[in-house]
Amino acid sequence: MMKKFLFYAQNFAPENAAHIVNGECLKERVKKEKIAAPVYAFNEAMCRGTAEETVFSETFIERRAQSLFVPKEEYEKITVKELCKALEAPALILWFGEDMFCQINLLTLLAWLEQKGYAGKVFIGTLREEKDEIADFSPLRAAGFSDAYRRVVIEKKPPQTELGATMQRAIELYFSFEKDDSPLRREIRAHLGEENLLPRLFAALPEYGLGDLQYLEMIEEEKRKTN
Repeated sequence: MMKKFLFYAQNFAPENAAHIVNGECLKERVKKEKIAAPVYAFNEAMCRGTAEETVFSETFIERRAQSLFVPKEEYEKITVKELCKALEAPALILWFGEDMFCQINLLTLLAWLEQKGYAGKVFIGTLREEKDEIADFSPLRAAGFSDAYRRVVIEKKPPQTELGATMQRAIELYFSFEKDDSPLRREIRAHLGEENLLPRLFAALPEYGLGDLQYLEMIEEEKRKTN
């Protein structure tokens, strides 16, 4: 995937564009390729925990720090200050996976850019991470992300904005994955106590895109229900 990433970055990115990728792990992979453009990470897990309508407001930061079990100062350093640097770029390329985890993060990021009045060009590179390939690369054409974020993440209601098939599917998963009868919860309960539960979940449920921390939290929640 990194070869394709470099191809798109070198041949389709506007001059002086900066890249925002989903998470520190992908950022480090990109930086190893010695790409000339700035690369920033969106270090979040917006599919779990509480938030606030204005992204990166004081209340938002407090709620997200609590949700991620990190000090407020650490959250501000690794998430907020990291991304604020990207606003200086005349164009942005956002690299996010197709899965639920990445798409809810992407929705939040797009809402923030809209709330900040970012006027540069925005491109979205959609990653199909389980196959290590780039599924799509295109300019951002839609708008209304701040309202969509409010409805989806804050109010847990369907968006009134057309967001595209990939994000719509992710939102459907987002609304259902915490429920007791979700495929994810059922899979955890069916194999609770097995030594290799995490690898099983990663392999069986790639559409959710959750990381080990989110799965471990949910495993502990299911264990508490059985006690």
